[in-house]
Amino acid sequence: MSTEDLLSQLKDAYITTFPNQTSKMEALILEMEKGNDYQSTFEALYRQVHNIKGSAGAFGFTIISSICHQMEDYLTNNIHHTDTSNSAHINHLLAYVDLLTDTSEGILQESIDITTIEAKLEVISQKSLANSKKCLCVGVSDSLYHKIVQQVSQSLGLQCSFVTSGMTAMERLLHEHFDVLVCSRENTDLNGFTLIAALRLNKRKNSQIPSILITSNPDLAIPEDLQPDFIVKKDKDFATELSQSIEGIVNR
Repeated sequence: MSTEDLLSQLKDAYITTFPNQTSKMEALILEMEKGNDYQSTFEALYRQVHNIKGSAGAFGFTIISSICHQMEDYLTNNIHHTDTSNSAHINHLLAYVDLLTDTSEGILQESIDITTIEAKLEVISQKSLANSKKCLCVGVSDSLYHKIVQQVSQSLGLQCSFVTSGMTAMERLLHEHFDVLVCSRENTDLNGFTLIAALRLNKRKNSQIPSILITSNPDLAIPEDLQPDFIVKKDKDFATELSQSIEGIVNR
C-alpha cells in the first residue's frame, strides 16, 4: 500500500467516525449545563475540540479547523473563567456542534457547500460578539508583546484571537471574517508581510482586511499595493502606537 493510499484511508476513517466525536462533544456540553464537575468537564470539552481541530488540519479539512478554532475562542473568552454555563452559552456551543455535524455530512456525501458553511459560521460568531469587532493576532509569541496586544485590543472593545502560525492564520482568514489583522513580521512559517500580501492578492474573504504589521525593523521595501495599513515597531512606544493604529482602523 502506498503512502497516498494509507493517508486516503485514514482521511476516510476520520470523517466516517466524525459523528462519534461530535456526540462526545455534545455529551460534555450537556454535562456542563448540569454543572457536574464543571472544570474537569470544561477541560475535557476543550481537549476534544482541540484534537478534532488538529486532526482536521492534518487531513486538509480546513473548514472544520476554522469552526473548531472559533469554538476554542468562544470557550476561552466567554466560559473559561466561570464555574457555570448559562443557557446562552450552552446553545452557542451546541450551534458549533450542529455546524460541525452538517460539515462532516457534506464532506462524507461529497455535497459540501463551503460558502454556506462559512455563512453559518459567521452568524454564530456575530451572536457572540455583542457588537464588538474581531481581531486576529498572528505570531506575537513574546509574552510581553502578547500581553500588550491583548490588553490594547480588549480596552478598545475587540475580541482578539491568537494563533502562532502564519499558515494557521491563512486558513482561518480564508473561512472566517475578521475586522482587524495584527501580525508579526517574524513568523517562522509564513511571515507577516507574506501573509498580508497573500491576502491582498487572493481576492477572497478578508482580502482587504485592515492590517497592522509588528516588526523590529520598520525600514521595509514593500510595494505600495501590498502595504499594511500600519507598521508598529517593537520599542518603548509599542503600546501607544498599537493603540493608535487599532483606533485608526476601528474609527474609520
